[in-house]
Amino acid sequence: VNVMRDGVIGEPQCSYVPPRGDGTAGVNYRRWAGVGGGAVSQMLTHNNYINNPPDVAEVFEIFESPTNVCNQCGTEMDAWFIPPVDGDYIFQIAADDNAHLWFGTDLDTAMTAPEIAAVPGWTSSRQWTKYGEQQSAPQALTAGSWYFIRAIANEGGGGDNLAVGVLEPEGGQALQPIPVMLDGHTYLRTFQHGFVSCTLAW
Repeated sequence: VNVMRDGVIGEPQCSYVPPRGDGTAGVNYRRWAGVGGGAVSQMLTHNNYINNPPDVAEVFEIFESPTNVCNQCGTEMDAWFIPPVDGDYIFQIAADDNAHLWFGTDLDTAMTAPEIAAVPGWTSSRQWTKYGEQQSAPQALTAGSWYFIRAIANEGGGGDNLAVGVLEPEGGQALQPIPVMLDGHTYLRTFQHGFVSCTLAW
């Protein structure tokens, strides 16, 4: 896209910034306005989500979005999850409207596999058991390893929320939602996506 200023056409100069896990404690939160419908598929194929940066981008200290802040919007949250002990972990998702939760050893593995949990309709904030699909099958994890986790929710109208929880192995805690840090352990670390950075040369 060229832009004219004072009769001179600017030429874009772009470079690709590759993805990286930077190790910072936190969970990424991103929100796009103007995403219609309420289905996850409608968000994933929407031009605004695919081609534009988010309208809001922040890093939070808990795996939960702000509640009741928008209509016709899509929300995405992701991080690297680091389990404190070996064992089977059950992940949970609550959201309004439809939502999916992906999980894997890395970004590509997580996002090319079926979601591990979902909200097929809508739930109230932190309502973890409205649908059976909200609970994942047990995930066998290794202490200290990094696992990529992403949640997406598409909001049509009315209330909106998104939160991800986890049930630790037997004898552990129910973290609902997952905190970034608890009892000296860091559960979530941020991840920077690859993106194209452009400036105009005149």
